[in-house]
Amino acid sequence: MVIPIKWKLFGVLLLGLMALVSIPKVQGNDVGGVMTFTDDTGDKWFNDVKNFVEIISSQPHWYQGFLKDYPNVGSYMWIEEDYGGQDNNYADYTELSLVLGHSCVYNNEIGIGFGDKGCALPEKVRLGYKSPDGYGWAIWTFIIQCSVLNDNNVNNWLEALAGIHMILGFAKEAKIALGDATELAYRLTGTGGYPKESVHDAFFDTYVAYDGTHNDNIARIIAENAEVADNDYLDSFDRYIPVDSTKIIITCSLG
Repeated sequence: MVIPIKWKLFGVLLLGLMALVSIPKVQGNDVGGVMTFTDDTGDKWFNDVKNFVEIISSQPHWYQGFLKDYPNVGSYMWIEEDYGGQDNNYADYTELSLVLGHSCVYNNEIGIGFGDKGCALPEKVRLGYKSPDGYGWAIWTFIIQCSVLNDNNVNNWLEALAGIHMILGFAKEAKIALGDATELAYRLTGTGGYPKESVHDAFFDTYVAYDGTHNDNIARIIAENAEVADNDYLDSFDRYIPVDSTKIIITCSLG
């Protein structure tokens, strides 16, 4: 497969000290996905993530950024580091990313789990153009793992929004089925027999439903503000939103 050449540029301004200045991409947006189940016999779950990435990257102006399967994954993919850190090649390098697997617990705090390859705790995750390293492209991150955004843990994630529009996950155990990631991609793109939906609606409609599998899910979104939560579509969003200490949390469940 030939991958289009893209340029993601940064400028350097010398004012006594070196400061990093992000410059908008010349072309297109990236989508990435990882699967972290350690016992994925036959790559069934990985193929669902692969479908997600390929459906999104088939859309105009979208390109495949990364696609990784266990054990070729790790917390470095989501953890903020100095410029040149690995998150700049993965979660914070892509506009749209998805991680599927089991969450992790460290000192009673729940993070993004990568099996025995590490745990990305919320205070180590910074996504968006206001990331501390001055480099970030992330717009939306889907965390398809249990309880990462639970009631006791959700506030820990608020500072992770550093220019990213939304983090989308679950407030308790995530009930999922093979094909969910594929369906999510169809809803985002308006393909596969689904009408095109906003990012907010596509996530809730995929993972909260009276269908015998997703009935008990409590899905949750942390958004920078109501404007992005209500109006973001795959091909319609304002990349540079104001970043402040105010966020909104939206929870969806079936009564």
